[in-house]
Amino acid sequence: MWIRNPMRDAGMQLICLLLFLQAALVAGPSLAGTANAGSFSDAEGSRIDYALAELKPVITCKSLIRQDDFTFTIISSRLISARNETPEHCEVDGLILPQVRFRLRLPTKWNGRIYMVGNGGFAGQQPDEPLFVRDTDAGLRNGFATLSTDTGHNDRIHPLGSFADDNLAALVDFGYRAVHVSIILAKRLVGQYYGQAAAYSYRNGCSGGGLQGLMSAQRFPSDFDGIIAAAPMFGPTDSFIWSAHVQKALAGAGISKAEVMLVGEAVYAKCDEQDGLKDGLIDDPGSCDFDPFQDVEACSDGGSGPCLTAAQAEAFARVYAPFTSNGTQVRPGLLVGAELGDPEGDDFGPFSTKETGWNGPLIRDDGGPPILLLFSRTFFRYMIRDKASPALELKDVDLEELAVRDLDQVRKISDDTDPDLSDFKKEGGKIISYFGLADGFLSPVAYRDYYELVDKTVPGTHDFFRLFMVPGMYHCSGGRGVDFIDAMTPLIEWVEAGVAPDRITGHRIRGGKHRMSRPLCPHPLVARYNGEGDTHDAANFACVGG
Repeated sequence: MWIRNPMRDAGMQLICLLLFLQAALVAGPSLAGTANAGSFSDAEGSRIDYALAELKPVITCKSLIRQDDFTFTIISSRLISARNETPEHCEVDGLILPQVRFRLRLPTKWNGRIYMVGNGGFAGQQPDEPLFVRDTDAGLRNGFATLSTDTGHNDRIHPLGSFADDNLAALVDFGYRAVHVSIILAKRLVGQYYGQAAAYSYRNGCSGGGLQGLMSAQRFPSDFDGIIAAAPMFGPTDSFIWSAHVQKALAGAGISKAEVMLVGEAVYAKCDEQDGLKDGLIDDPGSCDFDPFQDVEACSDGGSGPCLTAAQAEAFARVYAPFTSNGTQVRPGLLVGAELGDPEGDDFGPFSTKETGWNGPLIRDDGGPPILLLFSRTFFRYMIRDKASPALELKDVDLEELAVRDLDQVRKISDDTDPDLSDFKKEGGKIISYFGLADGFLSPVAYRDYYELVDKTVPGTHDFFRLFMVPGMYHCSGGRGVDFIDAMTPLIEWVEAGVAPDRITGHRIRGGKHRMSRPLCPHPLVARYNGEGDTHDAANFACVGG
């Protein structure tokens, strides 16, 4: 039986956003977005006996240090005593040539499975990163052998995309190779330590970790039996170009937190009740016909008060509109919904999302560069390898030209856009994705469109791949809706018992208190209130429509 992840730890779901935002400060490390803090929280009530067995090692932990060949070496292997809720386990640190570091943690009582956690942003996180520790501890408590990798660089030395500066090997490791060689080696070491192969392997990640999951399914369909790809950094090449477009749209318009909140009030006044329930959430922001020119007070000459100038209204309109090049859409626009913040949320480092979810990714009320600007700059300078145009200033970049340029190298290495997942389906693999509809970093519509393209490409997509859109949630966590989500339990039930998830219950927990629950429905279904009972209880909602 798995050990239930205690609800008293539920507030940890906000740490993901905290580190995500803090980490993107100038000269800061890459963004860390691993597993959701709700992972495993529903395991106790699962219909599956997750304890395949309590398998024990057949060799000593120390002897693993002798595992070595021309492709990898074990730097250390040591037995770690049980502490608090983390059980006794063998901690293995190693290096896969040329420079991929990994950490494999092997519980003394093993359930026969491997659980790999993903990286965030530009990766490079080290094994002692708080989120890696939190997520691998959760796996260990439930009997898994756990795995993490830095993808071939250290973000404390090479922040953001600087690791790729004239370093093709590092870019390849980041793009796809590191995750693949790490899980292959982990399976080998697991077999040697326990005397038998793992029955199943799973991976769980958000943002950059979601991208890694999609890339694994596309390139190496036998690496994992089950993948959680949450809010993936889908199609990073176009995502970074789109990020630059958004920052160009906002530059010089004088948009501060006050203007964003003004727009947010107008958005929610117009669209909150479209789903039949006034609850501070917009369930279908794509259907919100919001116009910053028409729906927000315009500033008159010499006038004062809450209003938008023509330049500000134009900037908002450009953010919400699709970005096109030569008449072809590069990326859909940002959805409305993140303009108003989470008043019950926490303050995150130098800025807060209590008032607006735009603070951090799109604007910065502390005067620093928004995170999307940092991402665009590091991509242009280090990853497209265009030394003739380092493009540190967005005003000097022709984004429409860049969007149609070949950029063949970086697209081949880092883009997770292949819709043909037929080989992954043949291997019996399963994918669960979820994406916050109030994400201010990435386009939920772009990923939804990718899912629909997979559905057109692979017959029976719903039988192995399901997407759950999350109203009100920011990037990976946070926001005005539910964001404490256990997708691991339904994923394992799907892989091992063939029980597909028809809904996943998400929770909102703030200040250590349970505020509400809502069902998350597989796209294209949406959650609708049945008209009776507490609107904060998922039991009173059904998945309908589509």
